Amino acid sequence: MKPLASLILLGLCFFTVAAQELTPAKIQFSLPQHPQYNSVLFHYYKQDYQAALKALSIISVTDLSTHDQKTHQLLENLLQVSNGNKAYVGKLVADSEASIRAILGLVNEHIEFGQWQEAKLLLTEIADDVPKSLSSEYLYLQGLTLLNSQKDTTEIDISLQSDVGALWLQQLSNGLHSQAELNVLLKKVSSLDSRFQIVKDHALKELGYQFLQINNNQHAIQSFSAISIDSAVDTSALLGLGLALNSVGQFDKSRVALTRVLQAKDPGILSYEALLAHAYALEQQGDEVAAVAQLKQGIKRAQQRLVNQPQLIDNLKLQSDCFATLLAYPQIGLCDYYDEDKSETFVEFLTNESNVRANEQYQLLITLNMDYNKQLQTIAAFNFLLNHQIKQISELLNSEAIESLERRIDDTTLQRAAIVASVDDAEENRNGHFFLSDHYLALQRRIDDTFARMVFLKRAGQKNTASERRVTLMQRIVWWHSFSNFSKHLAQTRDAITDLNNQLTDNHLAYQILQDFLAKIPVLEQQLALMVTISTDIANQQLEISKIQQVVIENIGKSIEQFYKKEGVQLSRFIVDAKLALVRINDASFNRHFVKEQQGLNENDE
Repeated sequence: MKPLASLILLGLCFFTVAAQELTPAKIQFSLPQHPQYNSVLFHYYKQDYQAALKALSIISVTDLSTHDQKTHQLLENLLQVSNGNKAYVGKLVADSEASIRAILGLVNEHIEFGQWQEAKLLLTEIADDVPKSLSSEYLYLQGLTLLNSQKDTTEIDISLQSDVGALWLQQLSNGLHSQAELNVLLKKVSSLDSRFQIVKDHALKELGYQFLQINNNQHAIQSFSAISIDSAVDTSALLGLGLALNSVGQFDKSRVALTRVLQAKDPGILSYEALLAHAYALEQQGDEVAAVAQLKQGIKRAQQRLVNQPQLIDNLKLQSDCFATLLAYPQIGLCDYYDEDKSETFVEFLTNESNVRANEQYQLLITLNMDYNKQLQTIAAFNFLLNHQIKQISELLNSEAIESLERRIDDTTLQRAAIVASVDDAEENRNGHFFLSDHYLALQRRIDDTFARMVFLKRAGQKNTASERRVTLMQRIVWWHSFSNFSKHLAQTRDAITDLNNQLTDNHLAYQILQDFLAKIPVLEQQLALMVTISTDIANQQLEISKIQQVVIENIGKSIEQFYKKEGVQLSRFIVDAKLALVRINDASFNRHFVKEQQGLNENDE
């Protein structure tokens, strides 16, 4: 039999298979790529459609493409329908392949939850809108609803040489059918090519056991013989083949098939059933001693396995968290199977529909938890920035700094007022305006010219005139120096006024900035409080995720208990059957010896 790793890896490459049930083909939702949709699906998997709608309502659609906006609206309508709001059924506008795929995805979810009426309702609504590219998926899901209601499925016409067609054949092979229907199914399943070998093998095995139930041993042999060697159902197929060969009296061939089962060292019930059938073949071939020895050994092994079962169950339950991620991360070395991975029935149990569903849910929870961790990291960084800003603003806006700035503004205002008053007084009362006039500037040039001619007059000997002019000139020079000092002072005061105006403007601007910062503190504090609230909500959601993950793990543990409880019943039945076989063999042996003894006595009497 294939190792567990090979089976799971093959299953992941194609689809998940199970012995007694088949996981319906997964048709995924076509959702916009937005992290918050994980939260929507989180509540959806909890079947809390109201919470899913709430999570959907907070997602902004403004940044979504037109196609994604339509899908978003369709998802909302689907959730409304799931929430029991039948008025939204008419709003399921299926105007694209993505929309139909999303609806088929929901139908698939309803089927997995056993909500058959809801599935039928949605299938009816989109019956006229299904594009050709999705017709097989639609027919497949419709066929599942018909099988559930035990109605005729002859109208479900799906191309056999396709993934969905192969899945449909396996679904049909799981049900009970008439002889004629089984014959037709056998031909169809046998026609599947190697691309669908996994499905083909499982379907052939199911058909083989159905043929055994109606005592059609030849078709059973044909079904079991067509299963590929070393397939996932190799052990159960060889067991079925051995049983069918026993039924037609081909005990040598039966023993070959059953010996291969025993050599596989399957610790499950299949090896015990093979042992019982092999002992029967030995008995029929006259090797009663070997048959008795084998039955006694089998009884002893079965009794010991029943004794070991409680500890085995406890050990495997400790691996439940590993099993919860098995299909997503098929790293077999991470889990300890305690040699149960050699059991075909245990492998089938790990890959059945309920465990696949648990794997999907567990992986969704892990992904959602990772998204929440990223959000918490972002919020933590934002909180740090907010706290840093509040700290800086608080340090900047301490009372001393504000009061000092206010005093500087007042002082600058007073200084400017004093200087302006001084300039105004000079211009009004001290002829400041004259010194700045064009007339005085012309007079200034005349003084300069006169001063330049003083040397010439002195050289010419014009002493009297020069002396008089010198006095006048000296008066003018004094006047000029007086004006220069006054003018320079006036210019300096005007520059001082300009500087004070600039300083006053800067001070007022700084004060306004401080006031704006002061107004921002309450807003920042509100944002900080909001971040704390969001962080608390996320933390609560993560606690909820942990609880649900624990429930998933506990459910896997319970299913392990149920699996081995069922096996315990089967082992007990085997022990009873084996003991009855021993009694039958002993009785037959006693009868033969008794007959021989009677024949010997009769010969002696003669």
